[in-house]
Amino acid sequence: MMAKFAENFQQHFPVGNPRDQFLCQILGAVQWLPMQTRNLVSTYHPLFPGVSSKRSDTLDWETVIPESAKFLINYRGLAESGGVTTIADYLSRTIVDLHIACQHPNQAAALTDLYKVYEGRGDQVGMANCKLMEGDNILSPPFASPISLSMVLVESSSAVGGDTLWDPIDFNLKFDYTSQARDCYASALSLFQNGRCKRGQAAALLRQACCLHNEQRHLRGADKQSVGLLDKAEEKLRQAHALFARDEANTRLVDAHRLLLNITRGEVSKTRAMAQGIGQWGVEARNELMAHGLGLLMMRFAYHEWNRFGRLDTALSAWECAYEVFDAINDVIPKFQTLMSRAAAHHDMFNDTAVKIMAPKALAMVDSVSDTYDRILNDAPDTPLGMADRKTVLASKFNMIWTFETNISHIFLRLEDFEALEDWQKKLLGFIEQDESFQHFIETIEQKNGSGLSLPEFGYSQARLKGLWKETMAHHAIRLRYASADIKSREDLMEGNIDRARTTLRRFVNDAEQMELVYTRDLYRILACAHIGDRAKARSILNTISDNMLFGGSLEEYLQGRALKTTFPAIAENALMFTIHGNDLDRAFRVVNLITKLVPDFFNWTFENIYNYSYRLGNYGTILLRNHYPQEAFRHLLEARQLIELRRTYTTDVDARIGNAMSRWIYEVFLDLARACLRCQEAGVPLAVLTQYKHGHSGSISWLEHALLFLEESRARAVLDSLQVGSGDEGKSDKRMVLLSEAIYKQRALRVLLALDHLSPQQERELSQLQREIDELEGSGKSSATTGFIAAASSTVEPQLLYRNIDEDTVVIEATFGVQGFVAFAITRNGIQRVHYGAARSVDMQMPAMRFMQVLKEMTGYRGEEEDTRKRVLNELSAEISSVLLTPFAGTIRLKSHVVFSVSEPFTAFPFSALVFDGEPLIVHASVSQIPSLTVLYYVSQRQSASRLPEPTVTVFAKSPVEPSAAEIRAGNEDDLHMAGIEAVNIARIFSTWPIEASRLSRKSFREYIRGISSVLHIGTHGNVDFKNPLMSSISIGEDFRVLDLSEIQSKADLIVFAACLSGLGKATIGSEVLAFSHVVLGTGCQAFMGTLWEVSDFASMLMMTIFYRNLKEKKQFSLAEALRDAQNELLQFDSGKASQFVDNLLESWTSETTNNAGPRPDEFVPDAEWLLQMSKMILDQLDWSSPFYWAPFMLMGSGGHRLSH
Repeated sequence: MMAKFAENFQQHFPVGNPRDQFLCQILGAVQWLPMQTRNLVSTYHPLFPGVSSKRSDTLDWETVIPESAKFLINYRGLAESGGVTTIADYLSRTIVDLHIACQHPNQAAALTDLYKVYEGRGDQVGMANCKLMEGDNILSPPFASPISLSMVLVESSSAVGGDTLWDPIDFNLKFDYTSQARDCYASALSLFQNGRCKRGQAAALLRQACCLHNEQRHLRGADKQSVGLLDKAEEKLRQAHALFARDEANTRLVDAHRLLLNITRGEVSKTRAMAQGIGQWGVEARNELMAHGLGLLMMRFAYHEWNRFGRLDTALSAWECAYEVFDAINDVIPKFQTLMSRAAAHHDMFNDTAVKIMAPKALAMVDSVSDTYDRILNDAPDTPLGMADRKTVLASKFNMIWTFETNISHIFLRLEDFEALEDWQKKLLGFIEQDESFQHFIETIEQKNGSGLSLPEFGYSQARLKGLWKETMAHHAIRLRYASADIKSREDLMEGNIDRARTTLRRFVNDAEQMELVYTRDLYRILACAHIGDRAKARSILNTISDNMLFGGSLEEYLQGRALKTTFPAIAENALMFTIHGNDLDRAFRVVNLITKLVPDFFNWTFENIYNYSYRLGNYGTILLRNHYPQEAFRHLLEARQLIELRRTYTTDVDARIGNAMSRWIYEVFLDLARACLRCQEAGVPLAVLTQYKHGHSGSISWLEHALLFLEESRARAVLDSLQVGSGDEGKSDKRMVLLSEAIYKQRALRVLLALDHLSPQQERELSQLQREIDELEGSGKSSATTGFIAAASSTVEPQLLYRNIDEDTVVIEATFGVQGFVAFAITRNGIQRVHYGAARSVDMQMPAMRFMQVLKEMTGYRGEEEDTRKRVLNELSAEISSVLLTPFAGTIRLKSHVVFSVSEPFTAFPFSALVFDGEPLIVHASVSQIPSLTVLYYVSQRQSASRLPEPTVTVFAKSPVEPSAAEIRAGNEDDLHMAGIEAVNIARIFSTWPIEASRLSRKSFREYIRGISSVLHIGTHGNVDFKNPLMSSISIGEDFRVLDLSEIQSKADLIVFAACLSGLGKATIGSEVLAFSHVVLGTGCQAFMGTLWEVSDFASMLMMTIFYRNLKEKKQFSLAEALRDAQNELLQFDSGKASQFVDNLLESWTSETTNNAGPRPDEFVPDAEWLLQMSKMILDQLDWSSPFYWAPFMLMGSGGHRLSH
């Protein structure tokens, strides 16, 4: 544009009239105003990156404006002398803009003088513009604006939208919609109205709307005040849109803000269409630049919502809208950034299913991103300015690809997608070896020590900067080596081989010592030691690390004040982690003191990245607690918890909530809060000090109860989400619950299908159908109503209410294991009976827990020395586990007949009934059940009054071995269904019913049965357990019915029994995957579910299930846990005679005539049943019934004290 003006100027100026020549000269000077403004801002504005060191108190301000605006001042004088007051006033206004840009000491006076000039002339529009300028200056620096929601709309070169240079400035901009700013905009609006300037009125209204919206964004929670602010903002945007009228660019700006306002409200049904409209307008109006700016506004809004405020829902919606804008105008690079930003946000929330969808899409765009950069490079002119631009573009391309590499490698490693990672590393190698941007970066660093590169302040010496690339690649190599070892170790754990898992990590620790010595090498070695529980080795490695290396080799530079806002925060956080995992909390405290010496407000939140800061505070709290500052630790841990809860509250995506809740360090924050409470009680700290803090608990409870509630908050949060929404008033909640189930199910099912590598034709059809139904839900607004309802659910229940739902005969053992130790409670109806805490960590308990499970799986149930040896090993391991979970509470346990376990990893799915107590299996003394948390027990128990029937009823699903299903024929692997068929017929006949042939059931018909009125649903078919994606575990009916499909169903059943289809939940001992099952199954509305922790023999299952259901029918006074215990004890007391008599009774039942000779015959369902039972009798003398093989695998999860009958 400037080149075209210069060309026309040279051609027409000599022959123009004096007035035109004068105006052309002014226009020529004004063209440079944006550049002059940027120069002044970058040189003098105190908030601009790096300016504070250059801005001096001795600066001669009298010369700044005259030198920067000499042409404008000169032309203003000529205009005034020529009587062209309009031009003179405009130039005066530009000069005031320059005063504001550099934060000149006389800026207020200059603006006041300009206002008085307009006032003297009666120019109300000019006066109004002065008020707009004053209001803008109060609220935002020149590089931001109230219209940008006070955000810096930086063109980031990071794949995830961050900017090392600008983020610290941007995140620390304080927004305060002061009365002074309000008055400025109100005065401007009134003056514009008096001057009949519609565009001015619209500009003022737009600013007021943006400020109201921004004010709401800075509030926490969704109260009436925030809703009122949004309503007012919406009305002002409506007025502004009408006043801008035919000004298309500004109406699109208002449209963008209406879109963002709707996102903040959670009303997103039309936002994507609005975004598409903005993008299409940009193309049609040939104003792609404006459309790009609005897309950038949406993208930066999303970045702030996630990183600054922790609001995943609004961030994802804004990124999706930005994507639509950039897609419409074919703006490849920011379009790619929106995809990768969404993938990274889901990765932060451990939402792997969503990541599997987003990450490959972003990866597929890398080539087009590279090509786009190359086109820009090729179009750069061969001029000094063009060459400078090429260097900027090269640096941007390098940073884009390298930040993508950092993120995508982490993603593929967590997904354990080695094939995708290997393919990407090959592509990355091509960039490193052949791409000009990488060559430029490497050559500039190595040959020129970084000169000519626009790099953030690293805090590196010149010599170290020269070797930056070599050091970067060394970091890269050690990161990949560690990740590979860590994933291999996890695979070994999934297979139950803990010894091999630990050997893998020990090998890494030793091998990595031979790699190049860089900052991260020993950090990863310490982390590996922490994962295997080798404290001594971790400490010995830490002892070899100097303070300088602890701070990334840049301690001297940090002490000089360099890079404190760029590299220091991440390095300092790593130093804290080094010392904690290295088991030197004294040194950790010294590191804290060093950090606060360098950055005094390091542990005071100033709206930086919410995830990083909550992690920082969690580590800080750990260090303070271990150094005997429990009250100070408590304060900072509470703040960390508040930020964690912010992320959870603003996330309605169930998979994201599950993933986030399973993060280990989050568990540790709540565990440390509990420890801090216990320390305060021991120290005699009065409860009155709690009034200083916002903890959300009742003021009338003890320190112990505060500790319990903090641990409850960390437990099974995703399970609670599905339970709370259905626990209120039936009439009011039913409709909402239906909406909730429908929306959650369809969104999750769609995502799960999209994440699959290959879809069958049936899955393709399901995918299309789901997409249509979701579009209808969003169009009707039901989806947003549903998400708003789930967000409002609260998980804090007062202790007395928790106790009241514990039966008189019951004790709950709630234990949480973490990185630094454990805390355990024994709780009864009368409250907390005892607290026990110590140094046993989750990694310490992992070894005996997994070996205990492994020995049980190796058992055969046959008499012999090998089985006796396994029993002895089992007793030894039991003693180690019981010393933590049972022995400290033995006195309370002996008084109770039902023990409920609510224990964290590595005991989330564990055969507690097989633990030895007082010399015998625990099941001999008491019934045993499990529950994700006491709060879950509370919500599940609320359903009891509505679900009990006078007589229990059972619906049995099974497959007859007579004819395999079509699915099994196609698969060619029909399971042996004979014994399962005998089991199904036995159960059905106990309740005077008949098994339903599962092979003939569709998903739809199966759902209807689950929604039915039976007390118990017995699912006796086989299935498949998917341990990497538990929701895709399937039940084999006519077509596979996934666990996921249960999430849309509200069942009236009290108990769901997975007799064979989901065996193997015990593998979840190494993680929290069992919670995914608990979340879905308990979320259907049932009281409890049963399954087996590992695959058991069909014969043992048939015996156990037959006795269990007989108890439910005949011993109506039994609770679910008592019925299970009685069945387990009956098997435990079997000998060959009792077993033989039991089988004989079954044979007699099978061979007898059916009632009235009218019903179906058992041998029609299982023709070979009599022969199978006779064959089983032949081995009874060889069986060791005391072996846990027969009775230990059965797990009861939920309300074990529930009784089916009145």
